[in-house]
Amino acid sequence: MQPVRAAEHSKRRFVALDGLRGVAALMVVAYHIGIFLKFPSGMTVHGNIAVDFFLCLSGFVLAFAHERRLRENGGELARFLMSRVVRLWPSVLAGSVAALLVALGMAGGPGASSAYRAFALSLVVLPRLEGQNLVWFNGVYWSLFAEILVNVLWAISVKALGNRGLITIAFVLSVAITWIAIDHNSVHFFYQSVDMIVPTTVRALASFCMGVVAYRIYEARRVKADVAPVILIAALLFPMIVPGVSWFGIPLSLFYILCANPMIVLLGALGQREQSRVLTWLGNISFPLYATHLPVVMLLSRLMAGQPLAERLTAAVGIVGAALIVAEVVRRYVEKPALAYLGARLLVPRRAVSVG
Repeated sequence: MQPVRAAEHSKRRFVALDGLRGVAALMVVAYHIGIFLKFPSGMTVHGNIAVDFFLCLSGFVLAFAHERRLRENGGELARFLMSRVVRLWPSVLAGSVAALLVALGMAGGPGASSAYRAFALSLVVLPRLEGQNLVWFNGVYWSLFAEILVNVLWAISVKALGNRGLITIAFVLSVAITWIAIDHNSVHFFYQSVDMIVPTTVRALASFCMGVVAYRIYEARRVKADVAPVILIAALLFPMIVPGVSWFGIPLSLFYILCANPMIVLLGALGQREQSRVLTWLGNISFPLYATHLPVVMLLSRLMAGQPLAERLTAAVGIVGAALIVAEVVRRYVEKPALAYLGARLLVPRRAVSVG
C-alpha cells in the first residue's frame, strides 16, 4: 500500500462502531451505578461484559489503523506506542484528578498523603500493591492497564503474525479462556490480586485477539452485510437483560468474548447506514465517560445511602446525566485540546527526504 493510501485507510471512521462504543460505555456506567446504589441482585445490570467489547473493538480498530504500517516499517513501533499515550493520557489525567478530588472530599477516604501517592500511580495507570492485593485509585483503570499491555504485545509481534499464526494464537487463547471460565464459572476477572494476573491477562488477550481476527476477515472482504445499528445495539445489550445465563456450564459472557463481540464489531464495520446524532455524540465522549464516571458515581451514590429503592432508581437517572455532563466537559476542554497539542508535537508526520 502506498503511503498516501495507507494514511487514508487508517483515517477512515466507522460511525456504527463509534455508536456501539458509546453504548458500551453507558453499560459500564449502569453497572457501577447498580453496585454503588445497592440495587437488588436481579436489578444489577451486568455491564462488565462491555469491557470485553472495548478490548475486541480496540483489536479491530488498531489493526485497521496500524497493522500494515507496523509490518512494513520497522520504525513505526515507537510512533504507535506514542500515539497510544497521546490518545489515552488526557482522559486518564481527568479521571485521576476526579478520583483525587473525591478521595480527598469523601469522609472516611484515604489520608491526603496516601491519596496523592495513589494519584501519582494512577497517572501511569498502575495500582498500589498491598500485600497480594492490587488497589486501583480509579477502579476502571485495571482495564486500561490491560489495554496498554495487549497493545504492546500485539505491536511487537505483528510482523510475525500472519493469518495462520493469528488463527493459532486465537485457538490457544480460546481454549485457555474456556478452561478458565469453566473452572471459575466466570470470565469477569480483573487485576485485583496477584493470583488474578494470569486469568485477567488471558481474558484481555482473547478479547483483543478476536478483534484482530474480525479485522482480518473484514480486510479479506469475505463477508458482506449491512445490519441496522439498532440490531447490533440490541445484541450488545442482551447480556444485561439476561445476566448469569450459561449454556452447558459455560457463561454467556464467554460466548460474547469468542463469538458475539467480534461478530458485532465486524458487522458494525461493514454497515453503511447513518446513525443518530445521539449515538455519534456518545461515541465521541465514550472514553472520557469511561475514564471519569466512577468517581462521579461514587460521590453521588453516597448521597443516596439508606434511601428507598424508588428514590435510588430515580437518582440513577440523575447520576447518568451527571456522568455524561462531566464526560462532555472533559472531551471539550481537556481531551480535544490536549490531543491537538500533543499530536502536533509528538506525532508530526515524518517529511519525505529527497535524494540527489
